[in-house]
Amino acid sequence: MAHTTTTLRVITASLALMFLTQSGCAEKSSPIIGLRTIGVAVPDIEATIAFYEQVYPMAVVARYTVDAEVFGALTSDLSDSTVQVAEIELPNVYLRLFDFSAEKAPAGVERPVYQAGFNHMALISPLENDAYAQFGSAGMEYISRGDAPVDIRGVGYLYAYGRDPNGTMVELEMAPEPIRSGDFWVGHIATVTPDIDRLVAFYESLLGYDVRTTLSIPKHPRLDDVADLDGVSINGAWFVLRNIELELWSYVKPETVAYEAPPLIDRLGYNLMTFEVTDLKAGIAHLKAQGIPIIGEPSNVAGWDIAYFRDPDGNLLALEQRSKSAVTPSIAEKAWIDVATFGRE
Repeated sequence: MAHTTTTLRVITASLALMFLTQSGCAEKSSPIIGLRTIGVAVPDIEATIAFYEQVYPMAVVARYTVDAEVFGALTSDLSDSTVQVAEIELPNVYLRLFDFSAEKAPAGVERPVYQAGFNHMALISPLENDAYAQFGSAGMEYISRGDAPVDIRGVGYLYAYGRDPNGTMVELEMAPEPIRSGDFWVGHIATVTPDIDRLVAFYESLLGYDVRTTLSIPKHPRLDDVADLDGVSINGAWFVLRNIELELWSYVKPETVAYEAPPLIDRLGYNLMTFEVTDLKAGIAHLKAQGIPIIGEPSNVAGWDIAYFRDPDGNLLALEQRSKSAVTPSIAEKAWIDVATFGRE
């Protein structure tokens, strides 16, 4: 696959063309099974669970506490803190909520939509569910303009950005022709980057897949409405895993705001993505072969052996291997996408 500098498509009429610009998704060598968890640091784990239980089916499959020292240098001096963790099962992925309960845990900040880092998860639902009204009634504060979701592509698929009570951004996608059954599933986790070519190359090496889709949008008024920004210009790229997609955005206008320093795991908001492997040693060897160092020594949390590392932007990632004592099952049970054809079961 050529680098995105030569493959970005300029779309000037409708985002419907996005679905005509997909390329092949050749699978290479990688020990990764899929994206297992999306991590979110929250100020009040009970209130967060209560909020989301109002709006979509979810199962809290594990609750446990760990000492913050297990995260080593990944926290901001919380070695005497106890961390509450909740593992939440969704149809195709897990959420891992972290509540760093020490008084010195950092406060939440509503970051701009063009801030580098993990940006949002996309919850997809059938159009008739009216997720926009459900989340609004539960207390979602919408970023998108107006009092209704936006039909960006003019074909009946509705979109809206919003923030949950913690200030964490969520995208709602309401589909008239959903690709799977159920009330909600996570379509993708999105990351904003100041250098999309660099991040695409990183994920191609990490995942063992070519980038699936790339595009460039120099101007689109309905995208302005979704992001509540004027004159938005962006480049995007998508990767397909066996259970979810990864979405990358680089804001050209307004320009992406990069990290001043790599974020720590106790920073409120999306803080971690973990990828499951069947052999952690082989996974670490794969990272080293790509020139990616792990952070500290692998640790074990709730029956999962974990090795942390960062992408070129400083976002925190991890490889996880399940042991017999693991509190949650393998993500392989939720695989439903053929990465070679993008076909779904």
